[in-house]
Amino acid sequence: MKTTSKLLRGIAAIVMSSMVVTMMCGCSISGKRKLIEYAENRYGECEFLREKHGGSGDDEYRTVYLRDKDTGIEYSVTSDMRELIIDASSFGKVSSTSSDFEELYYDWLLEEAEDDLEPLADKNGFEYRMYTDTFVLTFSDRIDSDDAFGLAKDCDKILKEYDVKDMRPFEFVIYAEETVFVGSYNTNTKNEYVSDDYLVIDYVRENYDPDAVFLDSLGAYLSEFLSYEEIDELFPDGKGMTSGTAYYFRDSDGDTFIAIYMEAFGAKGGVRLFRETTKGMEEIYI
Repeated sequence: MKTTSKLLRGIAAIVMSSMVVTMMCGCSISGKRKLIEYAENRYGECEFLREKHGGSGDDEYRTVYLRDKDTGIEYSVTSDMRELIIDASSFGKVSSTSSDFEELYYDWLLEEAEDDLEPLADKNGFEYRMYTDTFVLTFSDRIDSDDAFGLAKDCDKILKEYDVKDMRPFEFVIYAEETVFVGSYNTNTKNEYVSDDYLVIDYVRENYDPDAVFLDSLGAYLSEFLSYEEIDELFPDGKGMTSGTAYYFRDSDGDTFIAIYMEAFGAKGGVRLFRETTKGMEEIYI
């Protein structure tokens, strides 16, 4: 125990010493040359435009204004003092460097690619937005997940043509019917993920009612739909997720029904449908 205690104290001392050294090394803002180097290392060659320096002590800051040689974007890089907080504890202030280049570059990239993206979006009924590491496609109507992934790849091909910095987003997030999460596609890993929500919605429309309207999804317990005897059969060892999500729909006759995805509860059985009656839940057999 004594050895362990000494070891822990030693580790703590090393960590604190490292933090002190870090703070001492970062106790003043960066100079003009350092800020330009910061910009060139991250964004490429640039032209210096002007510099702004003000404040003193913990309020001191320096901003350099630059023009990117590849795109003509005028942007800034700023060094100032920020509070260092670790595990809700403050360890004083250290110098921090930030830039608005990424935000400006994404605006520039979208503008450059607009003439190619807009016809694709209009033809296929989706809107798009781009963030620092995410490109979002929102379809106004239902869409097959494979078709959605194909269009995400088309968008990436277009962006790639104009992406002179190789900084375009690698994660494409897809919604259908304005708010239903379809899934995501990662251009780096080539991974296609389809959400449970969309799996359920697709199943309902392909196997039960093609005109069913998705209403909402709410937390639910299996005991609301299945007997305790069946739950015991599904989880004989007592393991499993007896709580999950219930999906509410309105069918073409205007009646409400509910779908649950058994795999999301940790059980086999695919998607099962139910209708609430005066006698309780009745399963809809397809």
